[in-house]
Amino acid sequence: MSFNPFLPQGNTVLITAAVSPPVGVQVPAFQAAIQSTQYRIKNSGTADVAIGWGATAALAQTNAAIPGAASQSVLLGAGQTEIFTFPPGTFFSAAVGAATAAIYIMVGDGQ
Repeated sequence: MSFNPFLPQGNTVLITAAVSPPVGVQVPAFQAAIQSTQYRIKNSGTADVAIGWGATAALAQTNAAIPGAASQSVLLGAGQTEIFTFPPGTFFSAAVGAATAAIYIMVGDGQ
C-alpha cells in the first residue's frame, strides 16, 4: 500500500448493483504483470450497497449479500467512494435492497 494519492492502473469497470446481484466481474490492470491490490469503489446510487468479492465470479455473486447474513461483503454507503485492498484478480458483484445502483471500480495504487 502506498501513501501517495490513488494512481489508476486499469480501466473503470461498471457493475449494476441489484436486488439479485449480477455475476461477478474482474477489474484487471492495464498490464498483467501489475499485481495491484487496491481498488477504488464508488457507489453512485441513492442507497447503500453490499459489495461482494471472491476468487471466482460465482463466489463474488454469492457474497454480495446485504449485511444481516454472514457473507464476505462490505457495505458502501450511498454516494460514497472508498479504497479497499483485495487480492489481485478479485471478482466483484453488488447487491442493493431495492432498485439498482451504479458501482464503479478501478484498480490502482495509493489512497
